[in-house]
Amino acid sequence: STFRENISELSNDSMRPMWNRATQGKYAPGSTLKPLTGIAALESGATTVREKIYDSGKWVYPGYSASYTYCWKRSGHGALHVRGAIMNYFAEMGYRMGMDTLRKYYADFGLGAPTGIEIGDTAGRLPSQNEGENLAPWAAFGQANQEYSALQLANYIATLASGGQHCKAHLLKAVKSYDN
Repeated sequence: STFRENISELSNDSMRPMWNRATQGKYAPGSTLKPLTGIAALESGATTVREKIYDSGKWVYPGYSASYTYCWKRSGHGALHVRGAIMNYFAEMGYRMGMDTLRKYYADFGLGAPTGIEIGDTAGRLPSQNEGENLAPWAAFGQANQEYSALQLANYIATLASGGQHCKAHLLKAVKSYDN
């Protein structure tokens, strides 16, 4: 009720209440990317629905034992396929696919680009790497140097839930029945 009277105070507040975190904030996606990595791995041929990968609790970068990541369950989960995968599975799929394939699928689902919402939003950032690096194993389960807005992540999940139909985000004032 006092918004107009307090606009200058709100604009200068260190907590930034006027900043739209859903559309302007950039956050590391973490495990929210696992469903998309699974789809990319299946569609690109990096794996099949029947292939099982053994999760020992630690994924080691092939040929470089000093580079590894642990699963939350240090004793591992045993043999997993894409439907039961936790972390090591996705690191392995990222390694197999590589960064270019991951970036292609992430972009196809709208990540790293504005959503089209009328109030504007951040483009986020697709994962990248320097020449000679391979961050794809970490990017595949939402780590590495990628960032997306909460709206981008929600829009990617909506694309996934709709069977791959990607739509621009829009604001609605109201939802009414067809006869109203």
